[in-house]
Amino acid sequence: MRLRPIFVFMCLILVGIQQPFSTADTAFGVKSDGPWLRPIRNGHVIVSFSMTDQYGPGHRGIDLAAMPGQAVHAVAAGTVVWAGNVAGRPTISVEHRGVKSTYEPVRASVRIGDSVAQGEILGTVQAGHDSCAQTCLHLGRIESGTYLDPEALFLNDGHRRGAFRLISPLGAPPAPPIAGNLGEGVPVAGLVSSGYGMRIHPISKVRKFHNGIDIQAPCGRRVVSVGSGSVRIAQMRGGYGQYVEIGHPNGTKTAYAHLSSINVSVGESVQRGDRIGSVGNTGASTGCHLHFIVKKGQRTIDPRRYLH
Repeated sequence: MRLRPIFVFMCLILVGIQQPFSTADTAFGVKSDGPWLRPIRNGHVIVSFSMTDQYGPGHRGIDLAAMPGQAVHAVAAGTVVWAGNVAGRPTISVEHRGVKSTYEPVRASVRIGDSVAQGEILGTVQAGHDSCAQTCLHLGRIESGTYLDPEALFLNDGHRRGAFRLISPLGAPPAPPIAGNLGEGVPVAGLVSSGYGMRIHPISKVRKFHNGIDIQAPCGRRVVSVGSGSVRIAQMRGGYGQYVEIGHPNGTKTAYAHLSSINVSVGESVQRGDRIGSVGNTGASTGCHLHFIVKKGQRTIDPRRYLH
């Protein structure tokens, strides 16, 4: 019986340890609490926050991959303080108790003065943001007139960025995360429908390692090289279907599988952005998509680390 108070005390300590903690931005001495939800569902960051000082050059926010017309959600509850054009670009600004989030280019479905809940739709993404080769959303975070990194307040699968979650070894493995819409510097515009890592194979239905990412796109859409290099393989290759592999000067190799057609030949030199084929459904495939692989030596690497 004497152990009971100690046990209760220890439980309280453990519960306290698991509470969310405040994120502090130390770049300019400004602190703020989160967390924020991603304004684009599954949209990954294609251009990061980059500032050396408050008035110098840099990228005062982050760009997230998106598709034209995709819904934009409020990162946190707040009040709309602007919904209109800024320098000719449709922009929304939401005040969150001293912290301001900005979204552009966005066609607003809210008005100035509207109260919005976290996750509520603010509008839809428009094309035309000049820092992206394709469509993207620029998200800003301002506190006391200071620009800060919005990504520092993001949740990942319900946890702060940089946190992790444990997965039970029992039962069926979880589905791989959806990485979201890809932006500039990618082999084809589309949505990542299957990530890198362990998954249930869509044909064999067994747990198997997925050595690349699948980018969902219409058959026939152009596929381009993500970097300069030389074509090493360009042929039909079993379950990969029509397959192209390119060797790059830094020793990295990229591969493009399930193509419907191939536009290059072995030994040919290519530059970043050169068309090497078209999206297809050849080989062991369940639909039109590109299977994209990055290799370093004999190992494969998560391609999303190189897509910027």
